[in-house]
Amino acid sequence: HDHDHGHDDPRPECGEPGCCPSNPVRDEHHDEPAPGEHPIAAKLRIALEADHVQVIDESAGCGAKLKIIVVSKLFEGKPLLAQHRLVNHAVASDIA
Repeated sequence: HDHDHGHDDPRPECGEPGCCPSNPVRDEHHDEPAPGEHPIAAKLRIALEADHVQVIDESAGCGAKLKIIVVSKLFEGKPLLAQHRLVNHAVASDIA
């Protein structure tokens, strides 16, 4: 399924760094969100030294329900619950 995702490439959002607005190429030392990047994505990217972060607002824009995908070397060898705890700790001040 094709859609316009901000450049001339006809592929659907693919998750490749720099390809799609949801995953721009980032300076790893820069802590501000990229244009169009969810502020929580920027925080997770820094806190978890993430290779990939995607935040999807599944609540029609109000932020009540977020789907978060994180790929990080910090998760290696950790059980899923420990990974979730790392994510929750990183964004604790942003979620109530």
